[in-house]
Amino acid sequence: MFYDARLAKHGYVASQVVVWDEMATNGIIHTINGLPGIPTEKIEDYIARNGQFSKFAAYQFVQNLTLGAPYTFCAPTNTALLAMEGSTTVGLVLLQNQTRREYIFRRHAFPMQLLLEDLQLKSYDVATANYAFTREEIRLTVSSANNNKRGMCPSRILIDLSSFRNPSTGSG
Repeated sequence: MFYDARLAKHGYVASQVVVWDEMATNGIIHTINGLPGIPTEKIEDYIARNGQFSKFAAYQFVQNLTLGAPYTFCAPTNTALLAMEGSTTVGLVLLQNQTRREYIFRRHAFPMQLLLEDLQLKSYDVATANYAFTREEIRLTVSSANNNKRGMCPSRILIDLSSFRNPSTGSG
């Protein structure tokens, strides 16, 4: 049995109930193996232990990003990186060049904590991890995969990071 702790502004941290239904004179005690709501793992550890991010983890991008924390990452899966590598004239060339690769990865890292549960279905202009160098912002568009029009972020969403907005020129 797991205790589901979805705390506002804290994300999801689960704790397992290891002993339950202990009777006391003034209530019932359930023993849990963790403190819900307090993250216990670093982003780089999460990425390293999840096989779908092994290619991204191998680039050591998260570990080398030391300024401006906390960050929110849109981490590319192995499938996404393999698709990019499949383009031998562009994608593979960009990934093999460390400067260009880090620039691309910084476009998917935001120097702030963005919880999807806090986002509404709309577009946001957000600074990327490149902002300190280039003043780059990305238009992050949150939309519902099932066309939910209620205004709040549903459980299944689509995020579009493809629209680039350069604040110095105002162009895309």
